[in-house]
Amino acid sequence: MNLIEQHLDDDGILTLTLNRPDKLNALSTEALQALSELFISAKDNKK
Repeated sequence: MNLIEQHLDDDGILTLTLNRPDKLNALSTEALQALSELFISAKDNKK
């Protein structure tokens, strides 16, 4: 199970979804790091 799910639609819109139902999607250090990496990756891969 991925900590954060991602979906890129045909219009180039990236949707990130927290996937930690057991923790009520609370932001942990690990989740914040993963989000940061995904934001940087998305910025570097703009259409």
